[in-house]
Amino acid sequence: MARILVVEDEESIGEVIDLNLSLAGHSVVHVTSAERAQDLWDNGDKNFDIALLDIMLPGMSGVSLCEYFREMGSDIGIIMLSAKSQEQDKVIALSTGADDYINCSAKNVGFVAKTVKFIGKEAHAGGAPWDGINALNAASLALMAINSIRETLKDQDCIRIHPIITKGGTLVNIVPNDVRMEMYVRGATIDAIKDANAKVNRAIKGCAYAIGCEVEITDLPGYLPVADNLDLAYVFEANAKALYPEKIVRHEEGIGGGSSDVGDVQAIMPCIQGGIGGFRNAFHSKHFELADENLAFVAPAKVISDFAKTNENLTIKAGFLDGKVVDVATVESLAKLPSRDILLATVLGAFNAPMAAFARAVQAIVDKGGVEACEKAEEAAPAEETAPAAEAVEAPAAE
Repeated sequence: MARILVVEDEESIGEVIDLNLSLAGHSVVHVTSAERAQDLWDNGDKNFDIALLDIMLPGMSGVSLCEYFREMGSDIGIIMLSAKSQEQDKVIALSTGADDYINCSAKNVGFVAKTVKFIGKEAHAGGAPWDGINALNAASLALMAINSIRETLKDQDCIRIHPIITKGGTLVNIVPNDVRMEMYVRGATIDAIKDANAKVNRAIKGCAYAIGCEVEITDLPGYLPVADNLDLAYVFEANAKALYPEKIVRHEEGIGGGSSDVGDVQAIMPCIQGGIGGFRNAFHSKHFELADENLAFVAPAKVISDFAKTNENLTIKAGFLDGKVVDVATVESLAKLPSRDILLATVLGAFNAPMAAFARAVQAIVDKGGVEACEKAEEAAPAEETAPAAEAVEAPAAE
């Protein structure tokens, strides 16, 4: 068991780190600023084995804190955590005395889902509209108010707010008294989502008050932001290039606007969200369609099954929480569960193997003798005509 100092200013991220390290049996001290960590050190609380330092902190940076520890002669193991992904950022951190650098930048945003009900008062829309309270006017004002707060949202937080009105009234000659809205508030970090969501709620409540309506807002947890484990991502990339040298294999730069439940899993264990082509046209459009069944269905299983050849521990060992070996039957049973049940099972320590959705396809390939045997079987099988496939191997899933 190690005693670990965590310096992370975002409370939600610090809590997740604290939880997972504690579950692994470590003792954790979490502070939200480099100055607070320095105070602990100066007051004699130096008995730490490891320090996890966020680089971008208010006031003194994580890099400066790392330099301070080294200047004090400490040989504590220092791991830098940062959303910065440029090579020079890693070089700077390591040159100041850090032992390792972990990039934790988001690849896709998380979100909170919202339902809103504006409650007005019905009346005859032509004969006596003054006797009613128009809930549709309140909803329309709310849409404009939400648009007006967009300039207050920071670019780096990648906030996306997209509401729709799902019910605008009952009949055309009745003042609308029951109007419903749904929306997602997306963002790159939990704190950014919470901040934007609070602004949206304030705008909605203010518009309802202005018209004289009552309003009911229901916030539902969506997905957490996606932040791939880079070690697994590099293995995925190497496998994809080896198996499909003629295809384009790339890491997506920046943060995508979509969301995925893999973000929930990544909050408690290392995993990635890789994507394979085999389709064409825009996501979430009526024109989206399958173009190549082999590339869409077989290729992902091949790339994932080849993880065992690259590093057996990545697919066979459970070692992310308690080091148990997960048998195929357990993986298959969990692969049938809804994603939230899988997440709960993971928290309880019952499921520790990454990418369970591919488990049965992967096992089928292994049972047939591996990737090479499958390729020989495909070559012997009659060729089928397929539409031209999308070339890109990377294609992030989106909610």
